[in-house]
Amino acid sequence: MTGSPCGSLHGVRIALLGLTFKSGTSDLRDSPALAVASELKKAGAVLCGYDPALSPGAESPLCGLDLAEDPYRAAQGADALVVLTEWPQFATLDWSRLGDAVRCRTIVDTRNVVDEKSVAVQGFTLHGNGFEASGREGR
Repeated sequence: MTGSPCGSLHGVRIALLGLTFKSGTSDLRDSPALAVASELKKAGAVLCGYDPALSPGAESPLCGLDLAEDPYRAAQGADALVVLTEWPQFATLDWSRLGDAVRCRTIVDTRNVVDEKSVAVQGFTLHGNGFEASGREGR
């Protein structure tokens, strides 16, 4: 990942997967994903997002957040993938294709929808809620 050794996100490209309040809706009101995106943007990250319910031609829900037409385009050149909404299709993404698209094979799964074994085979490091990067013992 780019950025400083001190943990700066300045210039780090992050692909955000899921922006709506919850899966199955296009509702962005009070979306925790947008709150996270806003903080990442404030920290200097370069953001590209994808949500199955949002059209890439639509107005961006957050200034400075580009919307991609699919998760693979959102991931192009990304230093990290961050899953912010529990859309079921995120569990079955083509991780080989995503591995070819990203710069760094790092996933932060805030919703624990990604299967660790599926991404490990493709060389990704998975960080989720309640478990260490090497396993899901805390789930």
